[in-house]
Amino acid sequence: MLQARLGDVASVFMPVLGKESGTKTLPDSTLYETCLRQLRVSPHDALVIEDSASGMKAALKAGIPVAVIYNDYTAGENFTGASLVARSLIFFTLEQLEALCLPLRQLNH
Repeated sequence: MLQARLGDVASVFMPVLGKESGTKTLPDSTLYETCLRQLRVSPHDALVIEDSASGMKAALKAGIPVAVIYNDYTAGENFTGASLVARSLIFFTLEQLEALCLPLRQLNH
């Protein structure tokens, strides 16, 4: 799907992890820990972009800050704990999204 929609830039979205890589939902929520290990980054140097409260909770359990971009199905869910809650990413730059991780980095250094 990434290749069909994003063409040449699809390769920057690595790793792409699905159900075979672990569970995303609580109480296990191992998918984000697997992703961090494969990328060799700490939770404080990552940002998860999620669309649901269950995915957000799994990322927070892994210690990763979360930007929630909700959709028609998840609008109105409880996104308490997210660093950002918005309808679309269209108004945000990469620098603004990166800044969502900075408070956690500063607290941990």
